[in-house]
Amino acid sequence: MTVKGHIIFTIASSVLIQHFIFSNIMYHDDWWRIIPVSIVTCLLPDIDNPQSILGRKIKILSYLINKIFGHRGFTHSLLSVLVFSFIIFSINLKLNCVFDVKLGLIIGYCSHIVADILTPSGVPLLWPYKKKFKLPLITKKFLKEDIFCYLYLIFSLYLLYPICNNIIMKFFY
Repeated sequence: MTVKGHIIFTIASSVLIQHFIFSNIMYHDDWWRIIPVSIVTCLLPDIDNPQSILGRKIKILSYLINKIFGHRGFTHSLLSVLVFSFIIFSINLKLNCVFDVKLGLIIGYCSHIVADILTPSGVPLLWPYKKKFKLPLITKKFLKEDIFCYLYLIFSLYLLYPICNNIIMKFFY
């Protein structure tokens, strides 16, 4: 998946996760903090590819991770999500919106992995077990990446419509 695809997919995923999972414990305006933070980490799993945007910025680390685990290895697994989540939640920040920030970081990382599952290459979710999990909805023949990601974004925003409508009504009336 391309950088643009991952970013669009992450934005849509952030909106849906905040709305359907965390809407009871968070205010609806919190997703304005979650989205930018999730974008920051949506490319992090590709640190294992020295040709990726992040890999080109941190060449030595990217090269080492690639040599040890390969591309779409450990960094695209549930184990990496657990390690990343543990690191994120063990960092003690003194911010008012620390939960939003940590949640956004994890959403960005996880959305990357889910997006890669939707490609024909798949990901080794149960790494070090090598089997790749895939649900190839995004292919060059069936559904192109850009079209899929934009449809997903439109769908996620459409599901927000009642909330947006309520906010607009409260603002104007």
